[in-house]
Amino acid sequence: MDSPSAKGARSEAPILHALVAAGKTVLMPRGAHHRYDFVLDEGDRRFTRVQCKSGVYRHGCVYFRTASADRRRPNGDAYIGQVDAFAVYCPELNASFLIPIEHLQPRQVAALRIDPPANGQTFGVRWARLYALGNNTSPAGCGANSLERKTGFEPAAPILARSCATTAPLPRRENHDI
Repeated sequence: MDSPSAKGARSEAPILHALVAAGKTVLMPRGAHHRYDFVLDEGDRRFTRVQCKSGVYRHGCVYFRTASADRRRPNGDAYIGQVDAFAVYCPELNASFLIPIEHLQPRQVAALRIDPPANGQTFGVRWARLYALGNNTSPAGCGANSLERKTGFEPAAPILARSCATTAPLPRRENHDI
């Protein structure tokens, strides 16, 4: 199992690459005692303190922590007032996101929606594509490589196609991973 520092370094590198590729000026602090990992120079004397996080893709969302927790602080120590944005890298999607802290609730975990919700909800959804950095190669929702959209009906689709006369037959798949 990797240390939190090693995991953070693996997330920070692609985030920095995406920010620099997007033309952002990134300033690195000296020392590791800051609550932020780097600062973005926005121009006009504006600076954005950014905390990098590793995201996990589950159930159509990228989840990431918005508070640092350990044995001394099991409920976490929120970053409010100490950072201005979170930069999240999701290795499963190879995608990076930049989210202003005011767009998040002060909880322990936040989510960015990649796939549409199964119930069709659109109000109150934090869509990942609005915060995507650079040329993300993630699936549906983030723009770049949306070859397939998950709807929750994938396992039933072959059965429905055989029983419904109005649908064209589905091509046979070589790979049987569903």
